[in-house]
Amino acid sequence: MRRILLFAVLFGLLLPVGQPLIMLEDEVSSFTGVSGIVVEISNGPIAGEAITGSNSLAFTTSGTGTLVNLSIEISDNNSDWVNLVTLTSSPWVYVWNSNSQDNGTWYMRAYGYDSEDNMTAIVESGAFTIANQIPVITSFALASAITGSGTSPTDRAWFNLSANGTLEFTWSASDDDLAYATLANVPGSGSPASDGPTTISHSWSWSPGDFGEGTWNPRLTVYDDSGLYVSSTMYIGIDRSGPSIATPNLANGVTWSDSTSVTISGLTAAGGDGGGSGIDRYEWR
Repeated sequence: MRRILLFAVLFGLLLPVGQPLIMLEDEVSSFTGVSGIVVEISNGPIAGEAITGSNSLAFTTSGTGTLVNLSIEISDNNSDWVNLVTLTSSPWVYVWNSNSQDNGTWYMRAYGYDSEDNMTAIVESGAFTIANQIPVITSFALASAITGSGTSPTDRAWFNLSANGTLEFTWSASDDDLAYATLANVPGSGSPASDGPTTISHSWSWSPGDFGEGTWNPRLTVYDDSGLYVSSTMYIGIDRSGPSIATPNLANGVTWSDSTSVTISGLTAAGGDGGGSGIDRYEWR
């Protein structure tokens, strides 16, 4: 009984003033004493805060002793804890990407051991909210198409641009921390520069000077400061060559006649548009 009482008195003397000791169930068996080190969250989520993206977690220490490790844990119910990282040297800093967790209410705590294998008191953040929002692309357009919508490979938006022509792309997106956008898979050499993050114009005037004929699938990707992104693709083609047709055949003979109706066939037998926008119609007179 005296040994138990003495152990309890020693706990009271070693415990930092105003810092309650919170023990982990799985640490009780290896516990040797209460550390004189006090850990505090100097940068990190606080109770009631809504956070997004990457966050630099920083911890400071005070009191006596040498901290040899620091464990950072997170929980969505303040009961079942998952280890984010165990740091083993100063500075006690960890960059945590909140996208690794679902949106909702979360709790964070940290604790460590000193060089005497004594455990520090646990410091907790209180309930905070992870509120990451994936960007939503509201428009992605290309001006002045001759035909087609560009919404699928079978309905391409077609242009008859010269080699030094210009493609005018525009885009818009909604997000609480929009960062920048990129455009890839465009005609011509190279790729446009990112739109943002310093200034976002929501557009590109793309004119590399060497547009060829063919098909492309330009891809817009929008990023936010939380590290989330979303993409959209359009389907386009450049065609500045006219179609070809075969020699027409007259059903009523090899010469013209004054019949009230004439049947013409064979126009597509050796003709076509060579992979371009396609034949729109035939006309004769």
